Amino acid sequence: MSITVSGLKSAELSRKSGVTYVEATEEWQRSRNLSEATSIELCINHYPDSLVNETTRRFLIVIEPTITWPSNALYLPEEYERVFAAGPISGAQSLEWFHEPSNEAPDISLTEFNTKVDKFTILASNKLSFIRGELYSLRREVARSHSNSVDLYGYDWNNSLFAKVRKVVGEVWICLCLNQKLELKSIRCFFFRFRNYKGSVQSKLGPYARNKYALVIENSMELRTEKLYDAVEAGAIPIYVGPDVEADVPKQLFISAKPNLAAVSEAMKDAQRMDANEWLNERKKWMQSPSYRRTSKERFFRFLDQEVNG
Repeated sequence: MSITVSGLKSAELSRKSGVTYVEATEEWQRSRNLSEATSIELCINHYPDSLVNETTRRFLIVIEPTITWPSNALYLPEEYERVFAAGPISGAQSLEWFHEPSNEAPDISLTEFNTKVDKFTILASNKLSFIRGELYSLRREVARSHSNSVDLYGYDWNNSLFAKVRKVVGEVWICLCLNQKLELKSIRCFFFRFRNYKGSVQSKLGPYARNKYALVIENSMELRTEKLYDAVEAGAIPIYVGPDVEADVPKQLFISAKPNLAAVSEAMKDAQRMDANEWLNERKKWMQSPSYRRTSKERFFRFLDQEVNG
């Protein structure tokens, strides 16, 4: 069997989730004694200009929501044998989330937790999309409304006016090219300068570990990422806005909030009223359990064995 892994091979390979899937697939291929009888193309996200070879079995794995990868909304069912997604994407089969458990996650005592700063961490880039369903503007609303209690980390929060205008023009152009209706309210707080911005980081563990709480607002309600895992592993009680995750992360470890400012603000109060010692015990129990370890790449390997290799 020959496998071609398509997608995220150039600038997009810088995305953590893309790197994870591409490298894991290549490792799986090296570790299996695969038959040469079948040619398979495993596509990480949909590329509309890719050529379809009728003799090749094609599988699509959607790892980016429509708002960040609009082309994922343009694939035709007949282009792929199977389509999988880590979230409620229309027409796709469920792909259990693949996240390699952290080897750095510390065991945290109540005394250590109480030395943390009584603030919330947002660790995400300040992106923009005019496609309906984005949650980037919610991040900005929360960061602005709670500037005294939220620390911001990531890229593009305080870019120059020129860079922001160029970004707006580019995102409008994308919508026009895809014949998408512009969701103008998505620009909320985009031109605001955030005084609570702390800079970009190389490791997520540090920023999450400094504060007692984390605000994990996904890109959209379509797909999930590694953000919730990162916050729990670092020992920060998370507020979570995104698609359902209770199959993988115990509900006792996060506070789920609806995607609006009022709901997130109320959830922040609930987080500060939580019993920290109880949360730390639940975190420790989960991180020592098989259910935490089963999210590793071995889980993804089993998926490939079953769905691709048969």
